[in-house]
Amino acid sequence: MKGNMKRITFLFGILSSALIAQNTWPIEGIRDKTPSIHAFTHATIIPAPGQKLENATLVIRDGIIEAVGKDITIPKDAVLHDVKGMWIFPGLIDAFSDYGVKAATPGSGRFSDPPQPFTNKKGAYAWNQAVKPEFDVQSEFTPDPKKAGELRALGFTTVHAKSGDGIVRGTGAVVHLGELSPSEEILLGLATSNFSFDKGTSTQNNPGSLMGAIAILRQTFYDALWYKAAMDKAKTATEKPDANLSLDALNFQWSKKLPMIIEVNTTQDILRADKVGKEFGINFLIKTGGYDYERLDEIQKLGTNLVVPINFPAAYDVEDPDDARNVSLQDLKKWELAPSNLAMLSKKQIPFSITAAGLSDLKIFWANIQKAMTYGLSEAQALDALTLKPAKMLGVDKSIGSVEKGKQANFILASGNLFEKNSTVYENWIAGKKYEVTKIPSFDPRGTYEMSGDLKNTFSIKGSIGKYTGVFYFRDTLSVEMNINLTTDVMAFSLAGDSIGKKGTLRLKGLFDRGIITGVGSWPDGKEIVWAAKRTKPFESKSEDHSIKKDSSILSSITYPNMGFGLTSQPAQKTWLIKNATVWTNTEQGILENADVLVENGKIKSIGKNLTAGGATVVDGKGLHLTNGIIDEHSHIAISRGGNEGSQSVSAEVRIGDIIDAEDSDIYRQLAGGVTTSHILHGSANTIGGQTQLIKLRWGSSPEQMKFEGAPGFIKFALGENVKQSNWGEKFTTRFPQSRMGVPTFYRNRFTAAQQYL
Repeated sequence: MKGNMKRITFLFGILSSALIAQNTWPIEGIRDKTPSIHAFTHATIIPAPGQKLENATLVIRDGIIEAVGKDITIPKDAVLHDVKGMWIFPGLIDAFSDYGVKAATPGSGRFSDPPQPFTNKKGAYAWNQAVKPEFDVQSEFTPDPKKAGELRALGFTTVHAKSGDGIVRGTGAVVHLGELSPSEEILLGLATSNFSFDKGTSTQNNPGSLMGAIAILRQTFYDALWYKAAMDKAKTATEKPDANLSLDALNFQWSKKLPMIIEVNTTQDILRADKVGKEFGINFLIKTGGYDYERLDEIQKLGTNLVVPINFPAAYDVEDPDDARNVSLQDLKKWELAPSNLAMLSKKQIPFSITAAGLSDLKIFWANIQKAMTYGLSEAQALDALTLKPAKMLGVDKSIGSVEKGKQANFILASGNLFEKNSTVYENWIAGKKYEVTKIPSFDPRGTYEMSGDLKNTFSIKGSIGKYTGVFYFRDTLSVEMNINLTTDVMAFSLAGDSIGKKGTLRLKGLFDRGIITGVGSWPDGKEIVWAAKRTKPFESKSEDHSIKKDSSILSSITYPNMGFGLTSQPAQKTWLIKNATVWTNTEQGILENADVLVENGKIKSIGKNLTAGGATVVDGKGLHLTNGIIDEHSHIAISRGGNEGSQSVSAEVRIGDIIDAEDSDIYRQLAGGVTTSHILHGSANTIGGQTQLIKLRWGSSPEQMKFEGAPGFIKFALGENVKQSNWGEKFTTRFPQSRMGVPTFYRNRFTAAQQYL
């Protein structure tokens, strides 16, 4: 009976192992099922953010973590790796990457091109090229060994690969950065649904503005809902709406409840994206531009997750006064405050992950992480934003994101703490497969040495493993920094001869063997040197502090908006008593001399003489005139990225309210001129423009806070030259109407169509 039990247990073990990595590809020859078991001993292991295990062991089997901790029983058949002095971290995860996705080929996009109102894509797809939810990254994914190597060198093991083209971009996949077949590298093929406000490489005219892009996104969602309802309701094939593969794809993604990620570039766009999402019950995961600190309170209220880049602006060249004048205060504040963004988000407990997207050079990734830490981002917060947070956002935290039993063996082996200076990534393990980044030194050369032979000096080697620094001592009073290059067991030293009274460079090369270096070299004049050195004092690791120190400098305050004339805080609503002013009532009372005006809770409570109010702030209006604020009935201020969606004759679906720009300095200037309320209208590029927005010029408020509460809706219509494109050039001769009499005809047609639609 015992023998049978053993056989059953053995069979179960084989089946369990097979379930870990099923392969649907045929095998040529004999199937290789040799177990791959590794044990890493004497390591400092960081299993997850805020956790630390000293002198610990990690065991992996067939790409899965089998055990992690202290006092671990090491399997007899494991390959042993004694990594004393080294650190193990979870593999990093980037939640926003174009890795393995071929960049879309842009159209000519020339102004001289003839108008293109509809898509040129063949098939039953969306009418607009920028809407392509049918794009499936799995069918396009191609591993890029060069890019994968660059990302692995930083510590990344996994990325979210997605298209960066279009307004509705299709699905993304979670992929490993290994060197396997595409199918083996895909961890989760159908992972996300992706969006933006950028039409990308589309050659269509529409959208030609931000509000047009937002309208297309909103309309696509409405169309998808209508299409599904119509398909569900139809009882016969003839009752079904026309086939639309794009809407089919979007509804499928919706039914799978995939995380929906939208890419935006400005802080105000974060608020816009969330507002569109909430209209459809979507809580977008938002990839930001990295300036989220500008509206932290509003963003905190959204209750959403952010993906945040660390492509901090470079310092501006302001050496020339003429160049300095061209740099705005807003740009300078972005340069100054962007590195503090992550720390500010953490302080507000706004969940975020960190992406390398947008970096001009991946080599500055860790430098920028460390820079963010000098502004207050903690080590645990940084690691969380690079591992567990993106794993949870992408729905793969049960498989990756931490060094934990049962998870995939995705981890980094480093010379020291990744979040301190001078740390080196040695190996990047992905699903149990090793990728060497930097060769692990066969010995530790650090320490103090006494020289003999042609040189009787002393030198010391310190720094971190793999990143050594050296100091050469002359006559016990002069010390010179050395450059050190270590290749296997051969060390090369060089130092400037000027420091020892000789022109040129002193060069030494030696062979390291059990604490003794023997070698040769040459003086700057070429004379040969024969030398040896013995290590007389070991290196004391605690003598060097590589931790990131917080910057004690004081940052400028954030203003609202964060630019010239910005306010440090929003004006508080108070009780005001303006006395002895000349009051222009604009009513039958006419003009009142030496009158008082009492304001409470934002409303005029009373007008008269000798008014009193307890606790009111009194303003002496003697010699001054008081009148109601000017109302601008037709204005084009405070609009973001285009006040015309001139690509079609009718753009009634666009909303000025989507693109209110609370950072437009015209708001400040118009307040100075007495304007308090503005009616913001679409331009006159088409017969029927867009829905208007009435705003109060609450300088410093967010776009939503500027909107006039309860205002009725309006829409912009236009007549004349612009709508028939008479002065637009020879290529603009196809859009209806092309004449003045065509305009009212078109109005009748559209009103009739609207009635029929109802």
